[in-house]
Order: sequence, then structure tokens, then C-alpha cells
Amino acid sequence: MSINKIDEAMKKTILSMLLLIVATTMGAQSLLLGDTTQDGKLSIDDVTKTVNMVLAPGTQTTIDLTGMAYQVDNTVMMNKHFSFNGIVVKFNADGTTDYPDGYKYEFRPLQGTLLVLDREGQPVKTLHVVRIGEEDILLQDYTTGQYVNCISNYEYVDLGLPSGTLWATFNIGATSPEQCGDYFAWGETAPKSDYSWSTYVLCNGTSTTLTKYCGNSRYGTYDGKTTLEPEDDAATVNWGSKWCMPTKEQFDELNNLTNVSREWTQENGVYGCRITSVTNGNSIFLPATGYYEDMSLSGVGTYGRYWSKTVNTNTYNQTPYVTAYQLSFVQQTNNNLNFSIQYNNRYSGRTIRPVRRIEN
Repeated sequence: MSINKIDEAMKKTILSMLLLIVATTMGAQSLLLGDTTQDGKLSIDDVTKTVNMVLAPGTQTTIDLTGMAYQVDNTVMMNKHFSFNGIVVKFNADGTTDYPDGYKYEFRPLQGTLLVLDREGQPVKTLHVVRIGEEDILLQDYTTGQYVNCISNYEYVDLGLPSGTLWATFNIGATSPEQCGDYFAWGETAPKSDYSWSTYVLCNGTSTTLTKYCGNSRYGTYDGKTTLEPEDDAATVNWGSKWCMPTKEQFDELNNLTNVSREWTQENGVYGCRITSVTNGNSIFLPATGYYEDMSLSGVGTYGRYWSKTVNTNTYNQTPYVTAYQLSFVQQTNNNLNFSIQYNNRYSGRTIRPVRRIEN
């Protein structure tokens, strides 16, 4: 969400307009609904956030306020996860939701209301938006008056690693640790049905026509880039700027037994690898998600394949730049676990476990 070039004088003008609109349409009691600073009144400091929330989710357009145009990118509800009485719910970028019995949602910012609707457009749940922060949204159930437990969009775990990396508790596209989630080609930000060189967006149809992240003209257009940029990072694109895909070095920390222990186990009936910190006992569960080649999904329940954001530059293995590093694990006999950092063709479909971006 962004608004450009609002100075204090303009804020006062806009505030007057908003007060008039809300007072006319909602009544005096509604003047507190836009109180984003939580000081008991609408003030100049509330104006920017209030105006940011005027449009429907997923839209970007120009609105005219007192003769001046402002670009508004309203992503306040898009791709947010919340927990309603222990049920994790996602509000999707296309306006749909997986709330039980709910289909679409409507965010009505001037009224401070979030509606969850069924397929007939009738409200299933009506929630009051109490506070919108940089990373959290606090909701209140109109019916019960109870506050909804939705403080954090995505949870993460501190494994006490030397780098300070914080690991997400579930994969992109999942809503719980044991779910596989979505599959991505390396450097692509949306899942698809066919994972091959012919459908890979960062080449022109073959392994020797790479268009980005290429350090040798033998494989395509040279640019020398070795790490995914934010616009090609599926974690950043889908979860926001605080998240990114792990680097090979961050995978290496999980492959070091002085940092963590690893075991083949089950979570809610799903096989995978549990990684536990040796310093604080915290853990994450990585389901055995398998992998996509072409249009076939293989190895679910047996293999785990997770992309890093680091391209393979090792010329010794004869596939530099065409491949990227992945975390790989597989069940062996007697429930033993083979765990390693490997590389694979960039077009292949793998799952992604995001990490919290480390602030320098």
C-alpha cells in the first residue's frame, strides 16, 4: 500500500473529507473505525492508512482527492493467513478465501469491515478491522465481540542457527506444516501443470537458451547473476518482502549436525523430516513432497525436494547455471534418512520453505 506526496496540509484536507463521508454514511459512532493509531480518535496520523484502504483487494488505480491524483496499491488483505479458533484461513489475491463455508471476501475499509461471503453472496462472517499494522491485522467478531487470533500472517521458528535464519513453519501454498503446498520451477513465482524446458519462463525453450541467471554464454544470455532477485523469488512474491527463499548457505546450516539433528518421522500421518535445534530444541517439519518432472508428480511420501535461491555455478559437474541447488532427503531402510544438498534442472517442480529475511 502506498500513497505519494501527502503533506500535512493535504492530510488535514483529506481528513475533513473522510470525517464528512463517514459521519454521513455511518453515523458518529463510526468515526473510531479508522483509528489506526489506537488513540481513541481519528487524527492526521490515521489518514494515510485510511486512504490506502479505499479500494477493493487486488486493485491498483488512480483516485482523485481534492484535485490531486494518488496511486493506491491496496494489498491489505491479499495472501494473508489468519487463525480462526485454531483453523488457519487464507485470503487469496483473487478475492477468494478458504474459510469454512466461505467463498469470497470483501474488505470495506471506510466501514472498517471484513465480510466473508458464501457463493450466493450472503455473509458467513462479519469482522471489524480493529488494527492494521505492517505485518499484522487484528480483527473482532461482530457477533460474539471476541477478538480473532490473527496477529501474524506467517509463523516462523528460531533454530538457534549461526546465521540467525528464521524458518517458516510451512511451505508456500500450504496452511499447515504437513501439507506439501505448491510446486515451482526455479525462478518462477506461480505453480503450473507442466514442468519442462519448453514451459520454463527463464529460457527460450531449451537448456542452452537461458535468459537470466547465466554465467556462461554457452548456456544462454550472460548476466553473471547467481542468486534470485526479489521479483523471481517465489517466497517474496507470494508472502511479501519480509520473506525469501533460502540460500545454499542456509541449507548448509541444516546439513551440519553441530547445529541440528534430523530424523525421518510422521506429522499427522504425513512422512517427512523433522529438523531440531541442538541449542534450543525448536524444530520444523519438512514433508516428503516429491517433485514434478514434465506433468508427473513422483516420490510424495518418500522424497523431499526443496529449492534454494542459489544457482549452481560449479563447472566441475558440467551443468552450471542450467541447474540450481536444492535440499534433498529420502527415506532409507530401517527409517534412516539420507539428507544432502544437491542440484537439479531449473525447470523441475520443487516445493519451497521460506525463510525470514535477515535485516542487515
